[in-house]
Amino acid sequence: MRTELSEPVPVCGALFGDEWFAGLVARTASDGPFAVAARQCDCVLGLFVDTTEHWVRLHAGGMERHPVEPLGHGWRFGFMAPLATWRQVCQPVPPPLHADLFSLVLRVPEFLLLGDRLALMQNAAAVQRWLTLFRSVAP
Repeated sequence: MRTELSEPVPVCGALFGDEWFAGLVARTASDGPFAVAARQCDCVLGLFVDTTEHWVRLHAGGMERHPVEPLGHGWRFGFMAPLATWRQVCQPVPPPLHADLFSLVLRVPEFLLLGDRLALMQNAAAVQRWLTLFRSVAP
C-alpha cells in the first residue's frame, strides 16, 4: 500500500536538529498510515549520524524523542549512517536505494543496521512509514 505524502512541513532547522525533530513528532502524530502501522509498536531505536546519537521511541501510534538513551527502555535496534546518506534519505525524491527501509539496510553499504534484526522485522511497517515521513519534514 503506497500512501502519498502531503507537502513538506516547513521547518527552520538543520536535519536532526531540535526543530526538525519537533516537526517530525508533529508529522507522525498527524499521519494516519503511521498511526495504523505503529499501533502495536513499542520500541526504542537509535539514530547514529556521524558521531551524534539520537534516541527515539515509537509506540502506540506515536513517536517521542529522548535527549539521552532512555533508561528502562533499552534500545532494540538502530541505524548508523553518515550525514550525507541521511540527507539522501530525506530528499523529496530520494536517489535509487534510498527510498525504502530494506534497500537501505541491504544495499547501501554505509547505512548500517545495529542491534536486533528480529525487532526491526517485527516493527518494519512502522519504521518504513516513519522513514518515509522524514521526507515530509523539510530541513
